[in-house]
Amino acid sequence: MFGNNHGSMKIVLIIIAIVFIFGLVTLLGVGGYLMGINNQCVQYENTLEAQQKQNKNSRSNMFKTIKETAQVPEMYTNDLKKVFDSVCEKRYGQEGVQAMFTWLKEHNPNFDSTMYNKLMTVIESQRATFAADQQMLIEKARVYKDYLRQMPTGWIAMHLMGFPKEDKYDPDKIIIVLDADTNKAFETGEADPINLRD
Repeated sequence: MFGNNHGSMKIVLIIIAIVFIFGLVTLLGVGGYLMGINNQCVQYENTLEAQQKQNKNSRSNMFKTIKETAQVPEMYTNDLKKVFDSVCEKRYGQEGVQAMFTWLKEHNPNFDSTMYNKLMTVIESQRATFAADQQMLIEKARVYKDYLRQMPTGWIAMHLMGFPKEDKYDPDKIIIVLDADTNKAFETGEADPINLRD
């Protein structure tokens, strides 16, 4: 009787050990799965935040570069005016401003239009860089949105873990910088023709 009880006790302990190991493995598997979902969402949100900062940096750099480049023609014009004024005053005296037209007719100075071409090139390249950064943000938001819409990971991430953590990470609320005309056109479904003379 003692031996039979001992054998039953071994079987019970083996069953308990198997259930414990199975439960532990299941718990570790589920825990690892949940950690993977959490870590993936954190990575997506950090990527969106970094791209939003890059977009701000890109836009700021675009305007600084354009403003600095645009100052060159103004500086050139002011310097040219100083030279004209100086030449006219030395050549024609205090009434040099009136005599300036005579000097211009005599010398016919050429204004260097290459500076405007350079400014247009800078504007185009800076706008292209900013547009590429915005496109990157749109793509990163799309990838995160896809992840949040997949089952079961998206449901777990959104309903059990509370992702997205803030509105600025919500792929549906990501802000893309657009001009007022574009916003109006997409709100109304109508677009005015481009007028180059305005």
